[in-house]
Amino acid sequence: MPLMTSWVESANTPDTDFPLNNLPYGVFDAGDGSMPRCGVAIGDAILDVTAMEDQGHLVADPSQDPVFDQGEWNSFMSLGPDIWQALPRNGIT
Repeated sequence: MPLMTSWVESANTPDTDFPLNNLPYGVFDAGDGSMPRCGVAIGDAILDVTAMEDQGHLVADPSQDPVFDQGEWNSFMSLGPDIWQALPRNGIT
């Protein structure tokens, strides 16, 4: 499968581990003493999903309280595959 093109330049190199075709969920430490945060690796960057939810740019499920504020993906994963698939289409504002 050809690589999808990203606005994150490092995701467009042929040797990257995280092109748009392979975006892993994970938890990372921001290095500022705060609790771990949910993120998605893109190229050599991390999209801070916790911050996006905090700032109102992302809603996993409008009928739920915030799910990315616990430093783990468990609450989001418990919402099931319909919500997982809808997040990229409907969740980002």
